[in-house]
Amino acid sequence: RVKLRTAYAFDNVYNTHIKPTFEKAVISEIAPRHITTWQNDLKMKGYKNTYLLMIQEHLCRILNFGVRFGYIDKSPFVNRFAKDITQRKVEMTFWTIDEFNKFIQKIDNDTYYAFFMTLYWTGIRRGEAIALQIRDVNFTDNTLRISKTYDSVHKVTTTPKTSNSYRLVQMTSELKNTLSDIIAHDRQFDGCTDDSLLFGVNTPLAPESIKQRQIKAA
Repeated sequence: RVKLRTAYAFDNVYNTHIKPTFEKAVISEIAPRHITTWQNDLKMKGYKNTYLLMIQEHLCRILNFGVRFGYIDKSPFVNRFAKDITQRKVEMTFWTIDEFNKFIQKIDNDTYYAFFMTLYWTGIRRGEAIALQIRDVNFTDNTLRISKTYDSVHKVTTTPKTSNSYRLVQMTSELKNTLSDIIAHDRQFDGCTDDSLLFGVNTPLAPESIKQRQIKAA
């Protein structure tokens, strides 16, 4: 009942952080002290608290599943989620308009220029931007319709992250002009229709290429 990308993430967490410790354990014999030892080992690896809590929540869910369906009488996960109390909360960072303008001037590819402009001036997620089609741009209302996202791991387009992710996002006049130019450019290619991708026409932008261009221009 979860998205393919979510199941993939769950598998990674299990295989990396839970399976190595508990794979050969008899579940009914796992005691709170074993959970504590595992938690302490995790803390020693220097993960951020948000990641530490997520790993522990995964094991807690597995054990609660065992209780709910009668495999074990009670969960041994009775401890509070362990975290590093010395860690400072990381503040969200963002680019000022001047910083972004310096960055965007270094992007010499029209498609990536339009892509980064869209990310900055709308705040939509990267996957949502990759999945945009030409038909999602409304130049009359100056809006972008967000109704899907791109899963770069499995290379498929899916529904957005949550039901609240379906939305219309307002475009600035500068972004409107930028997208108008990129669409006019893309219309020159054979096979380009309203169903074509806004960025890349037939080929979704690769996350690694996006990252490399961002690092190079930053």
